[in-house]
Amino acid sequence: MMHEVYLADDAAGLRFALGRYEERPLLFLGINPSTADLQTSDPTVTRMAHIAAHFGYDGFLALNVCPRRAAKLTAAFPKTADPAAAARQLDAFRTLVPEGAVVVAVWGAMISFRPYFADALRDIAAVLTAKHVDWRCLCLTKAGHPHHPLYLSYDKIGLVPFDIRTYLQRYHT
Repeated sequence: MMHEVYLADDAAGLRFALGRYEERPLLFLGINPSTADLQTSDPTVTRMAHIAAHFGYDGFLALNVCPRRAAKLTAAFPKTADPAAAARQLDAFRTLVPEGAVVVAVWGAMISFRPYFADALRDIAAVLTAKHVDWRCLCLTKAGHPHHPLYLSYDKIGLVPFDIRTYLQRYHT
């Protein structure tokens, strides 16, 4: 049975989760969602689906550090966190992420774009640690951030172990 996941508040410009899978999705944790939905994909979501299939998963689930939709992060992006949206985002992680899932970190250097992104990542990491997820990344940037999938050639993509605790200590203390 195909599961189609689209958890959003379109009126508020928020998307909490997007995915298609049967039984075994590869989960991706990005920085913020674009405008993709179940009917209209975008290059990042298309790439996630291809990566999941390449590694033998039957679909993907895209989640984000911040649920605010934006095609690009610009100066117009909110300067402060939306506590209600952040709480709803954490609820999505609690509800949708299966115990022991493989979660691929793909937020790139944009994690530093707003200070509240790091706070949200800490909260998400705590929820996911309690679910005993297997943290991975596709590869690391030169600065040590988990690379975004869109800017990698397929020959550079792996499912590399990613130590979220060390990352948070190093970059977001």
